[in-house]
Amino acid sequence: MSLQGVFRTAVDDLVALAQPLAARAGARDRLVALAEGDELTLYEVPANGAPKRLPAGARKRGGQPTELRLPAETVLMRTLALPAAGRDYLDPIVEHRLERLIPWSPDRALYGYRVSGETESGELSVDLAATSRDIADRWLAKASARGLEPTSIGSASEPLDQPLEIDLWRGARDTAQIRARRTVAFAAAIVAAVVVPALGLSLYASYAAETRLADIEHRQNRARATLAAAAGAGAGSHEAALIKAKRPDDAMTTLIDRLARAVPADTRCATSRSTRAGSASPAPPRPRRG
Repeated sequence: MSLQGVFRTAVDDLVALAQPLAARAGARDRLVALAEGDELTLYEVPANGAPKRLPAGARKRGGQPTELRLPAETVLMRTLALPAAGRDYLDPIVEHRLERLIPWSPDRALYGYRVSGETESGELSVDLAATSRDIADRWLAKASARGLEPTSIGSASEPLDQPLEIDLWRGARDTAQIRARRTVAFAAAIVAAVVVPALGLSLYASYAAETRLADIEHRQNRARATLAAAAGAGAGSHEAALIKAKRPDDAMTTLIDRLARAVPADTRCATSRSTRAGSASPAPPRPRRG
């Protein structure tokens, strides 16, 4: 799927999540053009109330959503069992199966669907409704003659007091849904314009910090290697032994040991004899008194 397709799907999902909340928060009266016989009968359905039949000459008020309900016998209904893993890909799945489900060519048909639940085996239960474009165009012409511009189209079998659950236009002409989609798309574009550059800068700063850290570690390792080479700190080297001997605990002992090895052994004996001879010589005579 292309990036544009992913963005469109994400926007549709957000609209689908927000639409029930928006419908409850800003519920409005609906106008329903119901096919009865060969004519259309108009009903006004309050947001909270029973449908009210309008006079034959009644017209649509501005901004009022209008539903066109086709005769039930002209709308084909099917229930499909689809894999639960295909929940995010229902459009292409239904479109792929459409030719085997309806008696009309897919390019000459209007269809819509809704997920009604799950089967006992864990599959998705999907209700499909479809009709011929020729049938829909005939009733749309009747609505246009009454000055009506339907925003959704469905079956007369659905209850009047509830909005259409399956729109054969799939929201393509629902002004509220179009505005919601545009608002969500605009907000998503603004968020993307702010978040994407910030994320890019964050990634670049992280990469630069890691690069600097690696460079510092490399230079530190080189400095350690240089110091080790200069000090000759290799294992068993003469310089390492000298450095070890310069420790305060061993320095005096090492000096005495080296002096003892450097002085000849007969020097210690001669020194001892001279000391004993000097102690045995007579004392000097005392001077006489005059």
